[in-house]
Amino acid sequence: MGAKPFKMVDPQNPLEPGQEFGGEFLRVKNLNVPEAIAIVAQQQRITQIVIGESQRSFWQRLLKGSFTEKLMKLIGKKRIDLHIIATEN
Repeated sequence: MGAKPFKMVDPQNPLEPGQEFGGEFLRVKNLNVPEAIAIVAQQQRITQIVIGESQRSFWQRLLKGSFTEKLMKLIGKKRIDLHIIATEN
């Protein structure tokens, strides 16, 4: 069975892509988003996470931190692969 083509998320139906590939939509309340993703990934035994990330300047990363770097630190030793898709600003 071949891989299905990439599909952009429809803002009117953000649940559709996950369901299309047999996934499940989870809503979690946590102000620390990288931590919430890491906790759910471990609880659900998730092995692959795909996120989009736009380019940010050095100063933006320095002042606000990097979401991706925070998430990588949290899942780094848990055998979870992180796939980063570059997006436009």
